Amino acid sequence: MDKIHENWREFISEEEKVRDMKVFAAQCQLAYGVNRTQQDILTDIRAIEGVTILTLMEPAVKSSTQERLKFKLKFTPRGIDLKQYTARLRKQIRHLDDVHDINILHVVKL
Repeated sequence: MDKIHENWREFISEEEKVRDMKVFAAQCQLAYGVNRTQQDILTDIRAIEGVTILTLMEPAVKSSTQERLKFKLKFTPRGIDLKQYTARLRKQIRHLDDVHDINILHVVKL
């Protein structure tokens, strides 16, 4: 019976952590080269810690050397403040293969 109570307390504790989690949404514009597919780059962004959802806002605009697209990103900065997280997020995205630039246009708390 004690094991059941202990497991229940752990479950409640995890539920409280999820409830206290701060979720933000950001509109972003990404410029990337033609050497990798859009899908591969977006998959890499989805793999970044804290990123929960990535949604395309409009189709990519293509030129001979690069593509640009707008997307919405939902994320949860864990353990650091919003300014630090968005700076780290931008840096991580810029360092992905074939990414030319990333602009975080607008961030709101959900």
